[in-house]
Amino acid sequence: MKRSEGYAAGETTPSKKNISTSDLIHFCGNWVWRAVEALVQAKDFNPNPAWVADRLNISVEAAKDALEGLERIGMIEKTESGYKGSAELENFDGADVDRSDRFEIHNKMKDQISAKLTSRDSYANAVLLSSKANMQEFYMKFCNLIEELNNKNMTEGCTSDVYALELSLAKLSRDNK
Repeated sequence: MKRSEGYAAGETTPSKKNISTSDLIHFCGNWVWRAVEALVQAKDFNPNPAWVADRLNISVEAAKDALEGLERIGMIEKTESGYKGSAELENFDGADVDRSDRFEIHNKMKDQISAKLTSRDSYANAVLLSSKANMQEFYMKFCNLIEELNNKNMTEGCTSDVYALELSLAKLSRDNK
């Protein structure tokens, strides 16, 4: 599947437990939707699209689209006071998203995040020797570390800013014969 525009008008809206692959790709590959989903968790969150737009330096239309889209796919839920996060995709393992879709998502996010980098931000890359087993172990540690950081921020109420983290583990060499 090669689809970069995400949800299309007229596409059947999936049930919350059966989110379409195109919606998953759109969510995963769109920094605005991802940032709004994170921002909903902030103590000072305001559900007004103008507030969201100002906070993320995006258009009001983009903020409104993200709120509506996130609610449609079950990532956030409307409440009497605004929105709250949903654990709908907490255990999503990505099985419906194939390798070419993952690559497309990665490239979209990389370009979107790179466009936001300024001199005040951090950026690093590395090329190193390793084994597949060690890289998989590192990747799992990295994922657990991100979860630990998120839990710490939520517990301590340190939810004032939205950050993007990006990690690519690409094997550059061929297998030994």
